[in-house]
Amino acid sequence: MAEFIWLDSEKYPEYIKNDEGSKFCIVRFSHEFCAPRVEKIRLKVCADAKYTLYVNGKFIGIGPVSAGGDYVFKKMTYCYYDEYEIALKDGKADICAYVTSISTALEETVFGYCGFYLTATDEKGNELFGTDETWDAQLLSERTDVQYTDYTLPAEPVCKAKKAPDVHKMLPSPLEHLDYAIKQPLNFDKIVVKPNESAEMCLAFDKIYGAYPIISVKAQGKTRVSFETSEIDGVGLFEEEFTTDCPVRHFSPRMRSIGQIKIKIENFGKTDVLVDDVHIMAVSYPVKNETGFVCSDKLINKIYDVCMHTLKICRQSIHLDSPTHREPLACTGDYFIESLMEYMNLYDPTLTKFDIFRTSQFIELEEGAMFHTTYSLIYPEWVYDCYMYSGDKEIIKTARASLIAILSKFDTYISENGLIEKAPNYMFVDWIDVDGYNLHHPPKALGQSVLCMFYYNAMNVTAKLFSVLNDEKTAGECLKRAKNIKKAINEYLFDKEAGLYFGGLNTPNEIPDNMWLPANTDKKYYQKQANTLAVLYGIAQEENKQRIIEYILTDLKKEEMQPYFYHFLLEMLYKEGLFEKYGIKLISRYEGMIKKCDKGLCEGWEEWDGDCSHAWAGTPAYILKKALSGFEMIEPGYKKIKLSPSTMGLDFANFGISTPYGEISISVKNSGEVSVKAPKEIEIIY
Repeated sequence: MAEFIWLDSEKYPEYIKNDEGSKFCIVRFSHEFCAPRVEKIRLKVCADAKYTLYVNGKFIGIGPVSAGGDYVFKKMTYCYYDEYEIALKDGKADICAYVTSISTALEETVFGYCGFYLTATDEKGNELFGTDETWDAQLLSERTDVQYTDYTLPAEPVCKAKKAPDVHKMLPSPLEHLDYAIKQPLNFDKIVVKPNESAEMCLAFDKIYGAYPIISVKAQGKTRVSFETSEIDGVGLFEEEFTTDCPVRHFSPRMRSIGQIKIKIENFGKTDVLVDDVHIMAVSYPVKNETGFVCSDKLINKIYDVCMHTLKICRQSIHLDSPTHREPLACTGDYFIESLMEYMNLYDPTLTKFDIFRTSQFIELEEGAMFHTTYSLIYPEWVYDCYMYSGDKEIIKTARASLIAILSKFDTYISENGLIEKAPNYMFVDWIDVDGYNLHHPPKALGQSVLCMFYYNAMNVTAKLFSVLNDEKTAGECLKRAKNIKKAINEYLFDKEAGLYFGGLNTPNEIPDNMWLPANTDKKYYQKQANTLAVLYGIAQEENKQRIIEYILTDLKKEEMQPYFYHFLLEMLYKEGLFEKYGIKLISRYEGMIKKCDKGLCEGWEEWDGDCSHAWAGTPAYILKKALSGFEMIEPGYKKIKLSPSTMGLDFANFGISTPYGEISISVKNSGEVSVKAPKEIEIIY
């Protein structure tokens, strides 16, 4: 029986535990198998923290699939093993795996003890071999740090692996293997560096990718290669260095976001140094069933294309906020928007379903709490949309316990006035600053209304989810919560004289101030985010809507609302029948971002100092198709939909909507000509 293996704890005690603060290393595990009659083997592979697998010298894959987690809760119940089918020649399998002792990025969850696991079975399921103490293990002495490698250090001896503590509850990954693609720089030529000289070059790629750099150097004397990967100049920097005195092919151990590589080679030897290859191995989750988009506005087309490319590079073994940050399922607002982009353009809910499953785990384990308080209230809508677009009721059953946990947790946040007053924070609202306050973690006066409005929507959506499960008792309790918070919002957070909602009460915090909950301010803020949600979620009374919408859109400055919150703004305009008047104009504001970087999507407006690979700003790739088609899901899983195609002010638009049955192809012209072709399984009403 296979077991987790690692280094000898007596010889290498500093590399055994991989909790926070542990030392970094890479261990090479190897094993040879030969059975001439075996033509194919099936491998189950897992590691704590990360493996890169080769069989018979051929690269197989990198894993394992991320377990997920939150910032404040990084250890999960389950880890996941990957499965590979390998065809053998003459029954020979030379297994080689490079395994890190600790995670190289936030989403690479660890479980406390370093280890590697592999088992091989034949086509009938009989175990052929697995990791045990007969395997060879070698600490790679050159890999001293994620960012530094010294190939001149003497090699550690090969020894036999030892059984490692098994603290893992393994489940099979439901995901397909990631795609790996070699991307060459646009401007690379071989670099020759004379003795005691140095050379520098900036290598550009056509787009930004989530990728591993690979550099091939031929040297006979001491050579130092330092390189800096980034998205564009000054954005998404990651520095790395290696030293060698012999030919090497350097494979970086950490995936990062790459649009360019600045490389410097210093030759301290007596012969020429040749750098004959620099490229990246781009990695992403497979794309299926992609549908296109083209319209009469070239800027809108460009915005759409950049949004979609950014979505693709954020699809890894979990959705990422960006390949630069690589956060561990902590940014539900990001994944919520990314999943909507997928439904319209790629139709493959597999990754979203698994993200919801992993998120549900840590919500249960944390008894309903998430680091970003508003994101725990976006979670129910994320689940509901997944159900509506997939038609899969199981996803609601998966989320049921976590939804109950959220209900229980937020019950403790409600004060006597019916508002949320006792939450640990009011984050996240938006990436903007107001009077020196960052709305990532605003004071009550700038965050309470938004949190209460997200809560109102979450209760209505959760009621729908429990109704699908025929749990009308819990659904009714959710609707009662929604009714109560709506009443409190309109009583305490609406200024009748101004006809607007303000950001929150000016009363002191009911819980102690902390780094994520600043002391409150006595100033009243008529926040455009809160007013947007009031209209979107139906909190605002009908007679007040026009005044509120005028306030939001009149002289809407970029510093007042970032692209993330434009998702809710554009949804509100579509819901209110105002997309044709305002929608395309607002999306056109992305022009400055595209001019700043057209290789990936900026995290915020061009003035914002963020990364350029952030799919949470990708709402245009979703809302354009929704608005131009007039799309509405009537029955889950595309059994029945409603369409009312329109150009929304464009001269023409041709696009597809992805469905589980194939593409809905739509063409609209400002002459009134409309063409719709759809799979026969879908009932369409107009």
